[in-house]
Amino acid sequence: RDRMMKTLSREHTHRAVYERINGKSEPGKKFPLTQYLGIPEDEMLIEPHVYSGKLVPGDIFLLCSDGVTDMLSREEILKILLKADSPAEAVEALTEKAVEAGGKDNITAVCVAVDAREKENFWQRLRSRFL
Repeated sequence: RDRMMKTLSREHTHRAVYERINGKSEPGKKFPLTQYLGIPEDEMLIEPHVYSGKLVPGDIFLLCSDGVTDMLSREEILKILLKADSPAEAVEALTEKAVEAGGKDNITAVCVAVDAREKENFWQRLRSRFL
């Protein structure tokens, strides 16, 4: 929003425990995940992070793996998102750049753009089915 990027999610790793014990993080250190697909049943304590807020036309949401964020800076990601003409183009550019940067992990990205016209069309289609 307003050509700025804001993190809405929380990291589900052991980083917080490490920082509490050591007083700081360690740059470049990969911390084990605390929540992931395929987690052993005896370790399963899934606590999803839920965020709610107002959608504004022009908002862009990016959900991506650390395969993207470890390879590209926030500035690079923002530049790609602002330059792209569509969410599909943004995802393609992000994944290409992450691979070019070394792609050391799985690279996954989903991008959604809020468009007032789509919202109106959605409600029109919904009304036409039920009214």
